[in-house]
This record gives sequence, C-alpha cells and structure tokens, in this order.
Amino acid sequence: MTALVVALCACTGTPASTLGSTSATAGSGGGGGGTASSSATTTGGAGGHYATRLDDTGLIARYYLDTEESMPPVVIDAGLEGLDLAVTQTDNLSFGGDAGRRGMTWAHAAQLDGAYQEAPSARLTAAFDGTQAITYEAVALVGESTPSGGRIIHFGTDVSSGVVTLQTTSASELAVAVQGTVVRIFQWPFATHGRTVLHVVVDLGEPETERVRLFANGSPLAPRFASPIAVSQLSTEATDRLWLGNRDQEGRSFMGTLGYAALYEGALDEDLIANHARILLENDDQP
Repeated sequence: MTALVVALCACTGTPASTLGSTSATAGSGGGGGGTASSSATTTGGAGGHYATRLDDTGLIARYYLDTEESMPPVVIDAGLEGLDLAVTQTDNLSFGGDAGRRGMTWAHAAQLDGAYQEAPSARLTAAFDGTQAITYEAVALVGESTPSGGRIIHFGTDVSSGVVTLQTTSASELAVAVQGTVVRIFQWPFATHGRTVLHVVVDLGEPETERVRLFANGSPLAPRFASPIAVSQLSTEATDRLWLGNRDQEGRSFMGTLGYAALYEGALDEDLIANHARILLENDDQP
C-alpha cells in the first residue's frame, strides 16, 4: 500500500511508512525546471549533526513561491514530477516580499484565487488513493480568514472539505480535514508567532490520538478539538485537484502569505520535521 506525505505535517515513531533520518538524502529543491536534487549535507551543532538542506525522501511536489515576477502564469514544481500549478490572474493575488521570505500573498479573504492544477493528476491521485500516511509542509502567515476555512493546502474537488486539507478559520486557529470532515482544530495565534512553518501528518495506521498531528515551527500542538476518523485509508475521486490557498469553488482564500508548500509520500518523523522547520524558518526561498 502506498503512503503519502505533504510537507506540512509529520508523525512520530519509525513505522515502515515513516520517512527521514539523520542519514537520509536532502534535496536542493531548485525551482526552475524541476531539476534533480543534490545529496544532503550535514554540519555539527550544539546538539550534534543536522541537515542543511531539505530531505527529498518521498517527495511528491515542492513549491518555492519566491518568483520575482509580480504575477507569474504558473508555480513551478521544484521536484522531479513536474506538477506545476496554474495561477489565477486576479488583483487579490500578488507575489513578492523580502529575500528569504518571498511568497504568494492574498489581499482579502474569501476570494477565489490561488495556484491550482488545471486538470486532475494521475500521479497525485495514485499517491493519495489507498494510502494511510501523508504529510503536508508549508510556510504561512495568516492575517484574516473566512470562518468557512481559508485553504492553505487543499486536495479535493468542487465544494468539499477535501481528501486532506490544511486550513485556517481565523488568524489564531488552524484545522485539518480528512475525507471531507474537519477532524482536528488547533490554536495558533499568528499575531504572536508571525510567519510559521507548518507540518500536518496524517497516519491512519496509528492510534486515534496520533492519526492527525500538527507541528508549528517543529513542535507538536495539542488539539483543542478532536473528532474520531472513520476511515482506515484515504480515497479519492477522479476530479480531485491540488490547490494552494483555495479550493475549486466558493472562495476560500485567506488574507496573508504562503511562502512555500510541499507534499510527501509517507509520514515525516519528528527529527526530520524539526530540521525542515529550522531550515525554512531561516529561508523559505529556493536554495
């Protein structure tokens, strides 16, 4: 059975679906043209060795939203799959920011704009369908959101809550939906913490309390709301598509900035999440 990770999340332990170790390879993640990644390098810190580049193990897609164009036609997948996303050409959306902090910015919440797959991808559908574990990774700063759920990373169809979705309902709250249902809600005041590295790990092979976990800047958050998950594996529809910052219909943008996003097959382990958070907090632009 395949497993999927989206670079916003991670899980603990070392089951077969868990990705990442101190000896794993890490990608340079170059953006223009989806070139292959280089091997990871490590350096010694106060706590030992740590990776200096993002790990590519299980990588499905990686998006550095650091283009110098104010409105590019597409967002380039820096991985090997070539899963580029079209960009809605609207006044509500812009690209820019300081070096190391560049990203895609929405001026208003509840609008219909973002980066999206123009057509469903057999590669993404196969990665999600029948899997138990997936990880999302993102760097975001939320200023305002629609209470209906401003999407950060969304894989789904039409007006659904998605197969797996990371969303925000306010500037201090994050939620995760699985198979169309919000199953976890977490408090995270962006006004206090600012720009944040987020990892969502869904691992349906774990006990209920471990099946959906959210990490902020490398540390796990305790949910303020948790609902049991009724499925043991993910399932998809032929029309499911990937969105960054929105969904297919009914305007689910948030007001704020998304600087980076990635998806992985499997569940990232806590050490790898901590390393990625450290790297991305320092610089979420393309190396």
